[in-house]
Amino acid sequence: MSRPVHSKEKDYGNNFNSGTNSDFSEGWKEFETPWQAYPTGVELFSQGRTAQEVFCIDSGVVKLLRLESDGQELIVDLRFPDWLMGAASVIVQEPHPVTAVTLTPCRLRRMPASVFRYLVKSDVQLSWRLHRMHSRSVYDQVNRISQLACLPARHRIEYFFRQLISALGLKQQKDITLPLPLKNSEIAALVAVTPEYFSRMLKEMQREKVIRIGKGHLTISDVQKLWRPL
Repeated sequence: MSRPVHSKEKDYGNNFNSGTNSDFSEGWKEFETPWQAYPTGVELFSQGRTAQEVFCIDSGVVKLLRLESDGQELIVDLRFPDWLMGAASVIVQEPHPVTAVTLTPCRLRRMPASVFRYLVKSDVQLSWRLHRMHSRSVYDQVNRISQLACLPARHRIEYFFRQLISALGLKQQKDITLPLPLKNSEIAALVAVTPEYFSRMLKEMQREKVIRIGKGHLTISDVQKLWRPL
């Protein structure tokens, strides 16, 4: 497994550095330790293991995976800059319910569980931002469940692309180059369709000139053509 690189050694650049979570744009000032750079594919913590630290994402994208008893591995969600990972497990002192793996090169800051719990109890600003982050997570999950139950698959796919564009901080409206670090099967799992159906939808969107399919990326001709909630 590749080791993390201290901030003084090397800075892994990537296309996700501009993506931030707008609710926490002021940053987590309590994480004063130097960031460390991690290449793609590094396991940060694993499902079922005791939570011993919290990670703050400076840049990059992390995917959360869950392994079920039948051996099936499911991608649960993505985490973007200014998000804390492992915080819930550290607070409730329960094992991690998922495995976290860097999806792109990342810059992360780490804090021991005992220090984080102390700060949550004593630092009002940290506690407030943490409440907002967890509330946003609950809010997003409710919306996601509603979409899975009610939206056509094509709309779910288009809205996923719109969310990814926003999360990565891609500002332009037309001819947006959208990196796709996930496999088609992983995106399909996130929007609850089969990989075959997802591929058909991509080809249909390409025929309609909504997207152009490249190697490892899509070009969105006009973000306004992608479905979004009213």
